Amino acid sequence: MVPPPSHMETIAVIPARKNSKGLPRKNIRLLGGRPLISWSIDLALRTSNIDRVVVSTDDRELAEIALDWGAEVPFIRPQRLASDTADLGEAIRYTLNRMQEEESYVAPVQVTLLPTTPFRSPDIVEFLINKLKSGHKSVVTYAPIKTHKYSFLSINSEGRLVRHPDKDLVPANRTYWYPTGYLIGSSNAPPAQIKPFYRHCIIDPAQNIDIDYYSDLLLARKVLENGLFKDLT
Repeated sequence: MVPPPSHMETIAVIPARKNSKGLPRKNIRLLGGRPLISWSIDLALRTSNIDRVVVSTDDRELAEIALDWGAEVPFIRPQRLASDTADLGEAIRYTLNRMQEEESYVAPVQVTLLPTTPFRSPDIVEFLINKLKSGHKSVVTYAPIKTHKYSFLSINSEGRLVRHPDKDLVPANRTYWYPTGYLIGSSNAPPAQIKPFYRHCIIDPAQNIDIDYYSDLLLARKVLENGLFKDLT
């Protein structure tokens, strides 16, 4: 992996709330004999260009588990930022702002890793962080889809992402993509030349698993049972 041009502090925030309608207590459910949230914590700790790994949660039990796996939990998130209707971006901003207020800590590079996406590659995460360090203001990951439920994205002839809210208006001969929780990143550092956001498409279906329901958890367990995710330490 090519190192970034210079060291820029990077923080990884893993937002994990207590309740979930689809799969209650999903972040502490066992996957491969360990809590689901531990997969994202372990990945972040093993990624060489991540300096701090912080779990943002409203649940003290989950906080204890996160601490046991090596993450920081500097405070418990307010309940208003942990409901089904709470805005993820607001919860992340609350975490970063409070760390700035209490520690005077500001990292120029910030990434969010959703704990419901357990199968990531450290090399891909490191690569995407280096994109932020090299001047890209934001990074988003996408996965391909063959069908859609509400609205989705395609890439036009100019290489730009286009949102299609109505399936009847969408040509059938394109590849479609949807944003994932694999990694969402931003950089506050002023680069010499601002670059546009960087999109990265995750093709591996195992790495695109997002655990929202019990069926998703069963699928992830089958992936491990059949050796379809190799990045294990």
